[in-house]
Amino acid sequence: MLRKLDLLISHIERFIIGSSLIVMTALIFVNVALRFFTGETITWAEDFAIVLMICMSYFAAAYGTRLNRHITMNALYETLSGRWRKVFYIFGLIVTASLTGFLFVMSLQVTRTIYDMQGIIATMGIPKYLPYLVVSVAILFMTIHFIQLVVRFFKTGKPDDALEMEE
Repeated sequence: MLRKLDLLISHIERFIIGSSLIVMTALIFVNVALRFFTGETITWAEDFAIVLMICMSYFAAAYGTRLNRHITMNALYETLSGRWRKVFYIFGLIVTASLTGFLFVMSLQVTRTIYDMQGIIATMGIPKYLPYLVVSVAILFMTIHFIQLVVRFFKTGKPDDALEMEE
């Protein structure tokens, strides 16, 4: 059951990353071509491209965490060996999982505040809270992935045990 949920999250992340990139690129290209040839633009194109960039960035960060390919500051980690290296690794994962969990809770609070304001993105006609909600979901996925890394470490005892890529 958990494996199927993990695969579903992985597919969702990859779909959002890939489709956001394709749609954003096509939209910007069409908007530039329209501006060049007709002098007109798609009024909502810039705002939608920004929302897509945000979605793509946050879900790519979550997916990178899933694969344990996130950015790390590992100068101290590389100087350690044996038991201390493992302790430092697990401490870093637990702290990071806690911080992303905190960010998730805070992002939900921000989303709720924006929701209560009932604002609309004028050019697209969508509620302002939706992009914030997408960020909250991406941060939740990132938190789940950090927790998975902690669990995998305790199961295998090996740091840097990334998930294999699914086909």
